[in-house]
Amino acid sequence: MRHRHIFVSALLLLAMYGYLLTHFPTDSFWYDETVSGYLALHTWDTLWKWTTEIDIQPPLYFGSLKLWAKQAGSDEFVLRYYSLLAGFAGLAGMIQLGKRVTGTPTGGWGAALALFASGGFVYATGEARTYALVLTLSIWSLVFMDAALHKTTLGRMLVYGLVTIAAIYAHYTAVFLVAAQGAYVFFRYQTVNRKFLIFLLPGLGYLPWTYIIANKGMPEGLAFEGSVPIDTILKTYWQFYLFGQVVVDDMAAKLGWIIAGLAVLLTLFLFWKKRLPILVLLIGLMPIFLLTLSIRLVEAKLSGRHGWALWIGMALLAGLGVHYWLEKWKNPLVHLVAVGVIVFVYTRWPEALPDIYPSDFNSAFAYIHDNAQPNDFLILRDGSLVTAAEYYRTPLKHVGFPNVVILNVNHNLNFFEAQNLLKEELPPDTENIWIVSWDGEIMDPQELTFGIAEYIGGLPEETIYFGDVYVSRYEYRRDTISMLDHIMDLQDVLQIGSDGPSLLGVEVYYKETSPNCPVIFHAWWWRGSTDYPNARISYRLLGPEDAILAQYDFELSGQLYPQKKWLPFMPTLGRADLRIPGGVDQVTAAIVVYDLNNEQPPQSAKLEKIPVTPGTSSYCDYVVLLPE
Repeated sequence: MRHRHIFVSALLLLAMYGYLLTHFPTDSFWYDETVSGYLALHTWDTLWKWTTEIDIQPPLYFGSLKLWAKQAGSDEFVLRYYSLLAGFAGLAGMIQLGKRVTGTPTGGWGAALALFASGGFVYATGEARTYALVLTLSIWSLVFMDAALHKTTLGRMLVYGLVTIAAIYAHYTAVFLVAAQGAYVFFRYQTVNRKFLIFLLPGLGYLPWTYIIANKGMPEGLAFEGSVPIDTILKTYWQFYLFGQVVVDDMAAKLGWIIAGLAVLLTLFLFWKKRLPILVLLIGLMPIFLLTLSIRLVEAKLSGRHGWALWIGMALLAGLGVHYWLEKWKNPLVHLVAVGVIVFVYTRWPEALPDIYPSDFNSAFAYIHDNAQPNDFLILRDGSLVTAAEYYRTPLKHVGFPNVVILNVNHNLNFFEAQNLLKEELPPDTENIWIVSWDGEIMDPQELTFGIAEYIGGLPEETIYFGDVYVSRYEYRRDTISMLDHIMDLQDVLQIGSDGPSLLGVEVYYKETSPNCPVIFHAWWWRGSTDYPNARISYRLLGPEDAILAQYDFELSGQLYPQKKWLPFMPTLGRADLRIPGGVDQVTAAIVVYDLNNEQPPQSAKLEKIPVTPGTSSYCDYVVLLPE
């Protein structure tokens, strides 16, 4: 009988491995994966500095990935395959854990199938990040905890302690699972006794990292200010568990609610039948509860991956359900086939949903590599893209706008900062300036990167999207040393109120003037002593008799950079892109500044008349000026 169980387990694991391998991603890394690739290629000093100073993260995954890359290579497939191997070991551990919780091999097989059916698990096994590793180590931590509680020996305590320490050093969220383990031991024995000695080694092992965090502190600006609603937190964890990192459409969301309802019914049923171990509830709920408290009270950093402990709890719940089902209704082979069909159909569901980040950094940097000139220069919007630039080995000298290596939502690029970076980094013999942008609006909400590039070289010579990675090239025609004088020499257009922001001037940029060609507005503002948050600017292209042919209204410097963020004595950019309409011989670029509540009188200005060239332009059909 034991040999048959081993054979079934091996056959099941082989089938799941085959599925994961045949559905393994072959596309480019997205941003977070480039961090893993970057650290795998760089020195141990770089890795240590990153994990202890730049982005406080336990170093086990990055260190083990670096060792793996040294032996196996560092391309995308190899680095992701490390996660697949970790996930495969997690499935083996889930069979063991499910068997211990349910008391039968079928419960273990059901638990492993349920974990495998999770879209989050499938996604994690194909992503070069730590979550497959921390999940697997945590599963085995639970297995060894149960073994140590069953028979507390020094050897079992040591194995449990080492595996649990490894889980904590793979990702800090493993601490929440250890807390659930501690609660389980207390509930099981109703007192603090010698069984709690199993937590001694993990506690001691985590002290060095606690010391590092206490001395360095957590990085600032990893999350926006404000409170995340509890329902949003729970929905994020649940949907990532079901589908992975995809855009969840209405039908998928409804399916998610149906599965949630079935899970609640199964939990209540097993509880009523007294077949629900307290361990399953604690694993599934306590880490999520502690994560939610952390997000609400400490830092509003929300990631669906952080709810990975839920995946273990749901897998064990499913294993219990399968065990009860097969216990009451015989012919297990038929039922296992039925479960397998359900799992197969379910695991294919997320494949039809688009990825949230369809990033193709590989093609973006390959394009630059193939088309850039030796004297070209690269601006990364923002500086955190240095991991992508260096993992994909860009040949160009580069600088970040802003020049920081990790996201800081409180750091907004300003005019003098950008100007000084170019003074320091931009060689005088530069031929072209390339820009790579991904989520750049977070630290460059004014779009200064594009505004300054357009001042230097006019509209881009070429632009292209690689998924959600935006690449553009500008000729280098003039430097930015006199840019401030240029802005201050613009004709003052208007001021809002007697003490509000002043519009220093507006410039219009265009390259070709056929229908559908872009016209770019640069509105340079100066902060006043009083903010007018209801003020808006309307960019317009006017036709005969001032008819509005194209229009774009928004806050003075864009929705992401309201006046309360403006710095005093600092030029602030508002930038807009309008398209020349057809059917007219000429358009007039104009603006109107107004107040949403009509508390200030509207003010308008006509800027420039633009003749419209008949026909079409291949350039204008191709170029995209504002990242979507």
